[in-house]
Amino acid sequence: MCLSHTCVPPPVWHRDGPSLFDNDKYHSHHPTHCMNVFIPLIDVNASNGNTEFVPTTHIDDRFAALAPDVIKTAESNNFEVADGVVKPELPAGGFVMFDIRTMHRGGANTSPERRDVLYLTFAFDFWVDPFMFDSESLVKTDANRINEQLVNDLYKRAGGKPVESHLPQPYGHAHYTLDFHLLLLEDLNSQNDKTRGLSNCGAVAAFLALDSFERNACVNSFLRILTAEDAHKRRIEGLKSNRQKREKKIKAAKDVHGGADFASIQDDLSDVNYL
Repeated sequence: MCLSHTCVPPPVWHRDGPSLFDNDKYHSHHPTHCMNVFIPLIDVNASNGNTEFVPTTHIDDRFAALAPDVIKTAESNNFEVADGVVKPELPAGGFVMFDIRTMHRGGANTSPERRDVLYLTFAFDFWVDPFMFDSESLVKTDANRINEQLVNDLYKRAGGKPVESHLPQPYGHAHYTLDFHLLLLEDLNSQNDKTRGLSNCGAVAAFLALDSFERNACVNSFLRILTAEDAHKRRIEGLKSNRQKREKKIKAAKDVHGGADFASIQDDLSDVNYL
């Protein structure tokens, strides 16, 4: 679900993902491997911000040719629409389908009402989104259920009671401070971070196998390491180096993909992963 509140300016122009292959190297265009479908739950129009698209930009060469002018126009006046941009108005329950490589942005919501849009993604089985939503699916597989049972068992062993979610509703982002077990579950269900999830589950199980004296000693040792002056200095230096690497990676991605306006979720969390 994608929600846009009132008085929200247009977001940045972007693609939801690149082509499968480097067009500069292979000089070829392939058919779509992933499609997005937007289904508005209310009528969308210029007032509440219908989504804007730049046709043909699912082709890398066209994206490279058209993107600079579109972005330049937005930088001079974020509410101005560049030549060639289309803004389909849709009734509630209608839909628009587009290749994830198509350049687009949500419109400004200047109405007094919130704009609610159902957002669906359809892709070939071989493809996993490394930028937006990783591999999470509405359909639970046997592996998902096994992972959930593993995490729930660890939670019960650690807290002495079954999992009790603090989410106010069964959707949205988890409150990881309260529902810390969901971090483990997210990694286990991920294509990219499954190994980390298994390692962390193993660490939790090993910690729970200790007696109370050993647990206290382990926690105290960890706190001493975490708060040591030399460790703090290493963390600061490491974070600085990590951010420099990330900036180089983002710049390289912009050079390859013609000025992409987003980094991957993994890049955004790289400081956390480093620590």
